[in-house]
Amino acid sequence: MPAANRYTTTELLTSIHLKGHIPPSQTPFDDAGLLSLADDELGTPIMSLVRSIRENFYLKYQDFELNSENLYDIPTRALGGALQDVQIVNGVNVIPVGRTETNEQFATNTSPTGNYAFMLLDDKIKILPVVTAGTIRLWYMRRPNKLVATSACAQVTDIDLGTNTLTFATGTIPSTFTTEAPLDCIKDQPHFGWRFVDYYPIAIGATTVQFDSLPLNAYGDSEIEIGDWLALAGTTPVPQMIAEFWPLLVQRTVCKYYEIQGYKDKQEKAQKSLEELERKILELLNPRVSSEPKRIVPDSNIIGGYSTRWRAWRAT
Repeated sequence: MPAANRYTTTELLTSIHLKGHIPPSQTPFDDAGLLSLADDELGTPIMSLVRSIRENFYLKYQDFELNSENLYDIPTRALGGALQDVQIVNGVNVIPVGRTETNEQFATNTSPTGNYAFMLLDDKIKILPVVTAGTIRLWYMRRPNKLVATSACAQVTDIDLGTNTLTFATGTIPSTFTTEAPLDCIKDQPHFGWRFVDYYPIAIGATTVQFDSLPLNAYGDSEIEIGDWLALAGTTPVPQMIAEFWPLLVQRTVCKYYEIQGYKDKQEKAQKSLEELERKILELLNPRVSSEPKRIVPDSNIIGGYSTRWRAWRAT
């Protein structure tokens, strides 16, 4: 059985109603409206705080097969359409790719530095010179999924790796799940990350959803666990953040509700409580590691060069 989860949007709404003395089914602040407010608070203020103390919390990468145009899309889920890093992965070798500008280009098929470089072109990047082996790896901060009700998702009760099938309780698979719509699998427990994204099911039954494949861990076991959630791509029934930020999300949503309703006195008091709560949470979570960090530095002193030898650890 999965561990008890107190972090779904169902519990979030209960906390918001209780904390803000908000009556149920209040138009336009019914559950859908409150989740929309909470999603706005998670999407910018909360995410900014998470990144300020856990800088790589949302860091992900996506690999791309080589193509003849040498153009690669910036992942659609990249926060702000920005990239953290660009690499070429060829076997066990990882080759860094630096950035260049259009005014530094002197040929359409070569890099001005003699090493690999990329240029930003609208929502794509172009790597010079043409990459002939390996894959392109784009690192980026992944935008958290949009908050939705648990009824719009389904919780895994069984996993069959032989048939790549996930099983769910009777009557819990939403009608919006079809073989034409990509799905995400979200962890039920902290820190509520993604098991997979944009998987298309090949068959949907009364209590089952089947895929071409399911993600495996390093030991060949299922990456998905019983209790995890299946949701339409880009949505989630659990706020994707550090669990300790839960009361902060509740309080921020209540503050926004008071502000919109014009409850000035309530809003001012709630804002003071919010500031104190935020201060205490940041004191609790900062710093993550108290010792002096170690950094990986190249073992070569050639500027812009690339060495296939192992990099050495050293304290800086």
